Amino acid sequence: MVILVGFLGSTFPFILISWGLQHVTSGFAGVSMSAIPLMVLPLAHFFAAEPLTLRRFSGVVIGFLGVMLLIGGDAFDHLGTGMEWAGRLACLAAAACYAVSSISVRNLPDVDSLGLAAVLMLIGSLGILPAAWLAEGPPPAISNETWMWLAILGLIPTAGANLLRVLVIRGAGPTFMSLTNYLVPLCAVLFGTLLLHEPVPGTLIWALALILIGVALSQYGALMRLFGRS
Repeated sequence: MVILVGFLGSTFPFILISWGLQHVTSGFAGVSMSAIPLMVLPLAHFFAAEPLTLRRFSGVVIGFLGVMLLIGGDAFDHLGTGMEWAGRLACLAAAACYAVSSISVRNLPDVDSLGLAAVLMLIGSLGILPAAWLAEGPPPAISNETWMWLAILGLIPTAGANLLRVLVIRGAGPTFMSLTNYLVPLCAVLFGTLLLHEPVPGTLIWALALILIGVALSQYGALMRLFGRS
């Protein structure tokens, strides 16, 4: 079971997204990842003891509409490539892998979260390495600076994020964890504006409002329990 979760959480989605992005727009890939909460909802209802209520469903849909508003028309632009349909399927399949892996992580035995996250990353890496070697051949010689950035990217946004993912799924549940996918495009726009001086989309405030309303509505009970303890 742990091997399957490692493949579903890292190996398969990383390969599918990397290949799919060669044939689709980044906007469509963003919408695909934002569809994860919609996939998690019915799975969590049947396999993770998180009932699919009207309030929870409405919140997830409102948040998804906020992401759609933020991304805009680029979400469904066509590149005109012959493999675009396959690229879209690959992105949606990657989202499905993340959804199933989230449910599976919640149902794994109660073990140390740090150890579990490390094992899942190791399994995922062992799955990706031979596939990358077969597709691209042996890696070229790289500089010390490149090694440094690879280490930073591997430790913080990959290993660190995977540990947080396991902790949140085991603590707050897969539905709550899946809602973080609504914040990814939002953070990308904000960081692009602050760090890269990209123009601020006119829909940013409305998209932010919809996303926050959706998260609050979907997780109303959890938020009340959280603030009730403080």
